[in-house]
Amino acid sequence: MKSLFRATLVALVLSATWHASVAHAGLFDDDEARRAILDIRNKIDAIQRDLDNKADKTSALGLSDQNDQVKQEIARLRGQVEVLTNELANTQQRQKDFYVDLDARLRKLEPQQVTVDGKEVSVDPGEQKNLRCRAGPIQGRRLSRRQHRVRRFHPALSAIGIFTIGAILAG
Repeated sequence: MKSLFRATLVALVLSATWHASVAHAGLFDDDEARRAILDIRNKIDAIQRDLDNKADKTSALGLSDQNDQVKQEIARLRGQVEVLTNELANTQQRQKDFYVDLDARLRKLEPQQVTVDGKEVSVDPGEQKNLRCRAGPIQGRRLSRRQHRVRRFHPALSAIGIFTIGAILAG
């Protein structure tokens, strides 16, 4: 667009100069024509500089607009990152809570270590309830000499004996 404007302006100046020189051929000499041409060239150069300055301002304005758009996009993306970070933290906390709850429930179903006659035994939760029910009547009672002998004879038999005695006494 600049070159078209410049070419049109040059053509107009040349046309005007030619028509003026033909019409006033006798009135002007070569020095005056040269000065007029130099004057017109200076005007064309000034117009060209003005156009270049306007083009520079337009491109600077365009870059400023693009910069503003990039800043807005960055702000929007930072907001999204903040929201997603918050959602991730909440989800992780929820998962941790679920894990703790599930672990607590599973511990109730796992076998427990119980001491029976001085020995550590692994007992399922259902069996542990039965053990408490059967051992309850025996606790606090004195064992007979026979029961003491059985305990000394074999520890496994003493555990079976306690269950049997507890069942007899409870029943």
